[in-house]
Amino acid sequence: MAAVAVAPELAGTTLADPIQDGGYEFEYGFRGSVREMADASTVEDLVENDAKREFVLKWEYLTSAEKTDLETAFSAIKTTSGTFKSPDNVTYTVKRHPSQSKLKFVLSTSESGSVLRWSVTLKLREV
Repeated sequence: MAAVAVAPELAGTTLADPIQDGGYEFEYGFRGSVREMADASTVEDLVENDAKREFVLKWEYLTSAEKTDLETAFSAIKTTSGTFKSPDNVTYTVKRHPSQSKLKFVLSTSESGSVLRWSVTLKLREV
């Protein structure tokens, strides 16, 4: 597996590299709602005027130590914001995504079956 440009960091904890293809993505847009009126015009109700990002990071085959690092970072932002350094080496202030109150780890094992490995997805939202 090839490394991404920079190992991501969350709340001061360096995380493992996400999977190579599709392991790091973000959406850039505005928060709020858009309503279509009867005359086909639209009305926008924005939370704020600045666009923000929502991030998704995916890992496969994390070691137990890498899993613990992710748990530590996730716990650090349980009720507050934290600093996130993205794989493309840009720093953002983020919180857990509202849809992610927990991390779901899926267990897989090494070919020998003797080493535990974990897959997981993390969602973050820029504040």
